[in-house]
Amino acid sequence: MKLMSSIVCLFFLLYASISTGKEIDIEIIKSGTLGKDVLIDSKVVNDSEKLTELWNQMGEKSKLPAVDFNKESIIFIISKNKKAEKINVKKVERRPDNKINIFYSVFENEKSLSKRLGFINYPYLLAKLPNPDKPKFEISLRENYKISPIPANNGLGEELKYTNILAGYQNLEILNYIPLDMGNKWTYKIESDKRNTEMTQEVQSISNGWSILNSYFGKQNIAMRIERSGELFISSADGVRSFYTDSVQKTFVSEEIETPAGKFSELMIVTIPRNDNFWFRDVYAKGVGLVLHEHISPKGNAKYTLLKAKVRGKDYPG
Repeated sequence: MKLMSSIVCLFFLLYASISTGKEIDIEIIKSGTLGKDVLIDSKVVNDSEKLTELWNQMGEKSKLPAVDFNKESIIFIISKNKKAEKINVKKVERRPDNKINIFYSVFENEKSLSKRLGFINYPYLLAKLPNPDKPKFEISLRENYKISPIPANNGLGEELKYTNILAGYQNLEILNYIPLDMGNKWTYKIESDKRNTEMTQEVQSISNGWSILNSYFGKQNIAMRIERSGELFISSADGVRSFYTDSVQKTFVSEEIETPAGKFSELMIVTIPRNDNFWFRDVYAKGVGLVLHEHISPKGNAKYTLLKAKVRGKDYPG
């Protein structure tokens, strides 16, 4: 379950500058490594119930850390990068739009101990953040990428004039259903044969016409781009490919679907004919993005349902 988990520093204070010129104390509660079978994603925890859930997911048997959730938040950062060895918080930025951005770096090591021993474990960091104005501030975790996740010389996004993901796409209808603007954020309930959890993904930056996400349903170093043809491309450690194959069926319908994020009636549905081996359905709502995903496969079944979102400055549910 848990591999080589160790306390690197207990209740160590890390001082990071913020945009106001003051300093904020991030209290590192615990750091170490977790095995690849521990299915947890980076998250912000704002209540004791969620902290207990996280503690159990980590496989921790020790006493829960003392947290005053009226004045503090917990941040949990984990890197699923197979070369990752350590995580460092670099800067805490308090923005005038009631956002707190926590920037962190992941250090890689081709000859890490886990590599030498022939298995993979992932570094994590658990920290306490003073947040007395918690109802006012939204906390985002942002990785400082050393290099863009987009492979070089791939033929996509290489022209400087396409550095804005929306440049020249104003009349492309698919952009309204898959909005990739910086700052857009979606939180989903994940139900599958392996786990039931929540996951948040956010467009954190734009690079060479690509929208770079903090993660995409647990996968790291993911970027997306919509070409003028309306085709959606995805960039990952495996390279660049079309997000959907030619066998998909894409339809635009006016029928209502309801999730905890709200009721949506202008939909784009992407699916394939149902068969015994594999089937999926993606439902996108106009102006919002993916609101429902379902799939059936030999590896297991899963359903992703949109719980809440912030897209182009609008909150769902509103």
